Order: sequence, then C-alpha cells, then structure tokens
Amino acid sequence: MCSDHQCGVWRVRERTRSQTLEVIQNKLSATCLSAIPHVQGDFLVASESGAAYLWAVGKGLQKFRQEDKWCDPRLMVYADRTGVALTNIRTKDL
Repeated sequence: MCSDHQCGVWRVRERTRSQTLEVIQNKLSATCLSAIPHVQGDFLVASESGAAYLWAVGKGLQKFRQEDKWCDPRLMVYADRTGVALTNIRTKDL
C-alpha cells in the first residue's frame, strides 16, 4: 500500500492476523510503486522529483536513478532480471 508520503508492506496469511513488515515515509510524494515479482520484499518507488528508489523491506530506500523531469502517475517502472527502465508515457495521443 502506498499513499503520497507513506508506503507499507504487510504479510497476509489465511488463518492469522496481518503482520506489518515495514512502513517508510517519503519526503516527496510517491507517484509509482511496483512490486518486483522475482525478489520477495523488493519494490520500486518513483517520486514526483524524478527519483527512482529500490525499497528492500528491512533495508529502507536506495536511490538508483534521477530523472530531470517531474514524475507523475504516468511514469511507468519496468523491471526484470536484466535491469530496470523508467518510461514517461505522457503524450498528447493518450
């Protein structure tokens, strides 16, 4: 779950209560949160400043890229085992 300034991860199981694993606070609004399906507990977080972070649960945020442009919700983050790409899909055609 992610709001403008907080993101949280919970472990949800069928027969027990949900358990909070970690909640982080962002100084700037988060505009995109993507789960990395190949690595449990790793997420990509993009901020409105154009920064992209790896969030490894238990290790906090690690900035790995800074774009010159402001990022809005139409910034898409793609990741696989070969790398990560940020794409701004704002166009007049959409």
